[in-house]
Amino acid sequence: PLIRENLKKSEMDIRREREAQERREIKEELEHPRWDTFWNTEFPPWFDYGVASPVLESLLEQGRIPKGRALVPGCGRGYDATALAAEDRYVIGCDIVELAIQSANQRLEEEMAFCETMVVPYKPPMNSVEFQQCSFFNMPCENPEHMFDFIFDHGFLNALDPRVRADYGKKMAALVKEGGILVTVLYPHMVK
Repeated sequence: PLIRENLKKSEMDIRREREAQERREIKEELEHPRWDTFWNTEFPPWFDYGVASPVLESLLEQGRIPKGRALVPGCGRGYDATALAAEDRYVIGCDIVELAIQSANQRLEEEMAFCETMVVPYKPPMNSVEFQQCSFFNMPCENPEHMFDFIFDHGFLNALDPRVRADYGKKMAALVKEGGILVTVLYPHMVK
């Protein structure tokens, strides 16, 4: 029976309420409100190591990263995006947190000013990297020009609620060009 005498709600109503709650939680997860809290409570946040990922640096040294378009989801202050940028590689670093993107742009400007003051060549060229405040899940992927030759995820996937991992996989599949490369570093551990 759908209604038990000792319950005021039917089992169907309870299930619908649970499903509605889960939909709300997943929607909230996709909007990542907790990341604003991390960035606004502690700056830089505990997970910001102030350098590009050693894995990425190694791949760059080995020449294993393709030319073309590259993406760094959850880029934070943009160390990985900046390290990837080159004359033959255009990089987009995206993060949902406004403060992270502001900080990435400020850090990039400060590095460029330092290089100009010291009269040393700057890497990367300013026109090879950009930082966008947006959700990875909302990145356009309808046209081939929106797709990427290389995507570098350093801890982004494992920071997501497990319930959105299937959405992550679908979005990655839509964003990586055929023959493109996706590198996902799971459970990274770096020492400050």
